[in-house]
Amino acid sequence: MPKKTPIGEKIFSLRKALELTQGALGEKIGVSRAAISQFELGESLPSPTTMAKLSQALSFDLAEIWQASPNPSTAEDEHRLLPFFPLSAYPSLVSFVDPAMRDVLHTVLARVPVLRLPGVDYEGAAVVEIQGDAMMPRYPHGSRYLLHPVLEDLRFATGVHFFILHRKTVLVRRIVANKAGTLTLRADATGEEVSYTISELRQMRQEGACFIRRLGQAVHLPPEQ
Repeated sequence: MPKKTPIGEKIFSLRKALELTQGALGEKIGVSRAAISQFELGESLPSPTTMAKLSQALSFDLAEIWQASPNPSTAEDEHRLLPFFPLSAYPSLVSFVDPAMRDVLHTVLARVPVLRLPGVDYEGAAVVEIQGDAMMPRYPHGSRYLLHPVLEDLRFATGVHFFILHRKTVLVRRIVANKAGTLTLRADATGEEVSYTISELRQMRQEGACFIRRLGQAVHLPPEQ
């Protein structure tokens, strides 16, 4: 069920009355299914242009109810403001791996609202924007995901992670094997694999030349092409 926000609840009820799926409505106005879901759940507020397109597609003037809807950035009871690392921040983010700068990591750059979800730990979390298409289709270029800290011991690491290696190589890769002290990382789109030993990664981390975070919930998905 959608969150009880004015604009989200109205979009949801109108879409259901017209027997439209989220994907079909998104296609009619030029946004992704995920964007419609975010509007209905109150995770994001449609822009004025998108609101006008929604009004036309749903045959209902949403202007008044849109103006009365709170922006997620002000909904402190339902959202957390977390540090945001956009594509342009990657060169700077590398410099933060320096041990002397680690305390700065979570206090700089912009902050964005992230919907609170049950059971999600937001302590030490941040938001990163994906660069490139190596992890398509699940993690497309320009999508944003929550970053979670990882344990020092990587022997049990699984799933998709964000890596900065040797202070310059930025990767978002899936850990497809973790055995015999070696992590095998794979790009979903190409199947390309690369391996690093845990001892090698541990050494780089000790030298401040390696930054690793686990990807969590999706915060933003770009419109489908």
